[in-house]
This record gives sequence, structure tokens and C-alpha cells, in this order.
Amino acid sequence: MFDANSRILSKIRTSAVTSSSTGDLLSRDRQGAVRNCHTPSPPAATGVPHTLGLMLLALCLQGCGVVGDILPPTLNLPLRATEMTVAEHGGKLVVGFKMPTMTTEGMLIRRPPEIDLRIGPVPPDPNDLTAWAARATRVPAKEPHAEIPVSQWVNQNVAVAVRLLNDRGKDAGWSQIVVVAVIPPLQAPQNLVADSQPAGVRLKWNSSAPKFRVFRHQPNGPGYEQVATPEKPEYDDAVDFGKEYSYYVQAIAPAGDATAESDNSETVSFTPKDKFPPQPPVGLNFILGGKTIELTWTRNTEADLKGYRVYRAFENNPFEHVTETQESTSYSDRNIEPGKHYRYAVTAIDISGNESKMSEPVVVTAP
Repeated sequence: MFDANSRILSKIRTSAVTSSSTGDLLSRDRQGAVRNCHTPSPPAATGVPHTLGLMLLALCLQGCGVVGDILPPTLNLPLRATEMTVAEHGGKLVVGFKMPTMTTEGMLIRRPPEIDLRIGPVPPDPNDLTAWAARATRVPAKEPHAEIPVSQWVNQNVAVAVRLLNDRGKDAGWSQIVVVAVIPPLQAPQNLVADSQPAGVRLKWNSSAPKFRVFRHQPNGPGYEQVATPEKPEYDDAVDFGKEYSYYVQAIAPAGDATAESDNSETVSFTPKDKFPPQPPVGLNFILGGKTIELTWTRNTEADLKGYRVYRAFENNPFEHVTETQESTSYSDRNIEPGKHYRYAVTAIDISGNESKMSEPVVVTAP
């Protein structure tokens, strides 16, 4: 029994030394991983056969020091930039794109990639961007936004693309190429002015551009919004009187399949005032009663109408204001003298107090 136990213990010691040595070596190897475990103490003398205890110790030692799979180094290549846009604005080409957050291996990008943005003549073969990039001009860019002066590209079709480089100068390829027809820069509209008009605000400005964009900021609004694209340097905006509005205008023109735009005009702020009276009432007529003269007329269509004023003239005397109505388009005059001549006229009044001209008068002889 002693010799057998000695041989088992010798094997256990050899296995432990081998596992320990292998673990030490692998812990120093960057391509592997070692799983260490706790080696229990030999069982105490509790009646368990000594041979069985040594065998259990051998089995435990055989599970220690297991080596993991060796992983290859990651490439850390950013995915390609997407949503590339290029627009001519004033004297610049404004470029924008979306930066990726993941690498080609589905891992988060650890550090911002280097941006290689280029512009140049349209390549004969859109699939051969390597040859195109060799002749294109590199544009400095630290963010996914850049502005390129158009001066050297006017009246040319140019191509713009971007690629993203990792810290070893490697990339996953160029973005989708964007082709732009560059036209002479549009001048910003000049002398923008605002005035009141019956529906709200009338804007006028100076520019020879073929089309425009009008932007408005309304009271308590979040910001400017485009409200119109007129083809003449003027625009009537239907807004509420008594509230302040702000405007600016931009000139636009076709540029190939895209649209070139100017810088923004100066901003003008304006509060329109209702100084526009309603139209004179029409259709004034009369009906003779037993001791009255009944007047009727056609209702006005203005949205801000408040009511009407009735005027009467006795014989050849001037007109005098006799009454006001609100929604009614009729009036019964009971204060008359039989056989006398009366002239009647009606005006319309809006909610701002503006009064129209008189209607065509009618002449009536009292019964």
C-alpha cells in the first residue's frame, strides 16, 4: 500500500508542477488565457481511505490551468459615412454627412476617425474612386460638416466623397459620391421691407433671381419656418393684425438636379395694423310701410366685419348718422313726416373701427 500511495502522490506532484508551470507561462502569453482554480488541502484523516483522498486531489488538479481560444487582433475600421449631402449656399458648397458609431466588426468606435473629404471633377468611372481621389482636392474637416469655396468650381460638375481612417490610416471605403452642378453664386436679396395690407403683411425686396424662399417667425413660435416660394420679389402674408412677425428671404435657382441658394437677406420685424376699411355695402333698397320706411341691403363678406351705420338726410340737408346695426342688414325708420323727401345711405364698420365709404344713396318720399 505504501508503494502504491507513493506512486500516486508522485504523479500528483508532477501534474501539479506541470499545471503550475503551464499556467505561469500562459499568464505571460497575451494570446491565451488561463483559468486558475483553488486547490483544496488533502483530506484530513477522518476515516476516508488515504488512496481515495489522493485520487480526488489528482482529479482536481487536472481541471486547473485550462487555456482559452486565441483571438485575432481587431481591425477597428469605422463603417462608411452615410447620408452625404452637398448644397450650394452663397459662395460655398455646404457638405454634411453622418458619422458611424460602429466598426466593420460590430464594435463601438474607440476614438474619432480621421476625416478624408475630397472634391474634384466627376470621375469617368464612379466605381473607381481610388483613381478619382488621387486627382481630387482634399478639404480640411474635423467634424461631419464642411464648407468649400465655389470660386474654382463655378460652371463645373464636381464630385464630393468622404472616407474615414482609423489610427493606422486604414479605411472601409469611400462614401456614396455626390455630384453637384456649381453655378455662379446667388446674391442675397436686398432692401427687404414690410408694410400692412388687407390680409396682413406685404413684403418687397430687390433681386433678379428666378425664385425665392420666404421665412417667417411668428409670435411665440419655436423658430423660422418657410412659408412661401414666390417667383417675384414680393409676397403677401395672411397673418393677424396687432402681432409682431419677423421675416427673411433667400434667393434660389436650379443647379443641375439640385437647387442653389443665396445667403439670407437682412431680417425685418413688423407688426401689421388694420387700416383698411370694408367695402361699401351694396343693394340698398326700401319698402314703404303705413308710417315707416323699411331699408334693406346686401350683407358684406369681410371676415372682420362688425356692423353697419345708417345715415339719413332730410330734404336737401347733409347726411346725419341715425343708428348702428350689428349683424342686421335692415332698418325701419319710423321718425318720418308724410310727404317729405328723405335720402338714405349705409356704411360698413370692421372690428378695428375702420368705416367704409357710403353706399349708393336712395331717395324716398314718405307715405
